[in-house]
Amino acid sequence: YCNYNQEKNTVIYLTKFGEEPSEKSIKNLSKKSSYYLLSYNSDIIKWLEVCQSIAYDQPILRESIKQYKILIQKITNTLTNQKDLELKRLVLQNLNEAELIANNYSKIINEVKNDFREELKKLLQLEFSSYMIETRLQVHQTCASLWFRSEELNEKRIWFGIESFSGKGHLDGNLFMGIYDEQTNIPKHEAYNKLNDIWVHHQVLKYHEKPINLEDKDFLKLLVNDKNLKLIAEKVAKEISEFVKIHLPTITNIKPNDD
Repeated sequence: YCNYNQEKNTVIYLTKFGEEPSEKSIKNLSKKSSYYLLSYNSDIIKWLEVCQSIAYDQPILRESIKQYKILIQKITNTLTNQKDLELKRLVLQNLNEAELIANNYSKIINEVKNDFREELKKLLQLEFSSYMIETRLQVHQTCASLWFRSEELNEKRIWFGIESFSGKGHLDGNLFMGIYDEQTNIPKHEAYNKLNDIWVHHQVLKYHEKPINLEDKDFLKLLVNDKNLKLIAEKVAKEISEFVKIHLPTITNIKPNDD
């Protein structure tokens, strides 16, 4: 997008809360000169409020904008005026406790995410002892992941990967298992669910038929209980194991790229 019609082109990086792109995405681009950050919870909400005021005499359009605004507020957990007032009262009545929660919120959430990844890593390492299950990036980083490593896979530049334990990134942050083919050596396969040129095949990981997302507060609540954590990790590890065993023969038959 940045390279197309550069003199007239304006690139917007739009996310829920205005997050920066990952280092992998940004490469040599610089903010403001190459792209601009916008967020749904601030910029788009404000824009919709302006649109609502302009469309005051067009009921259908005005109500459609209102519904879209409500949807964004739900997705971004943006407070309505009434809820905002209620929360202010609650915080002011419990200032010390509110400060403690605010200061430790991210730390605790990241600990829960990391506990889940470590439990999953432990289970996978036990089953796939001929591979090194490698942790990549911290759980607050966009592409926090697990990778299957071995001399054979490294030589072929093809790996199995699980991403993302941050709840951000590809597929709206849903956790997926995939085949990462750095040099695109694997022949095209009609049965593959291609994510991009490098993730040549992927499968979204699920719990109770629902995609797993480490930003999902209800899912995180389940992981707080050690028993639940182990049971969920066992189920997900089984899903991953089946994926690897199905596709390992294909990778085994790929010859390393001599280049």
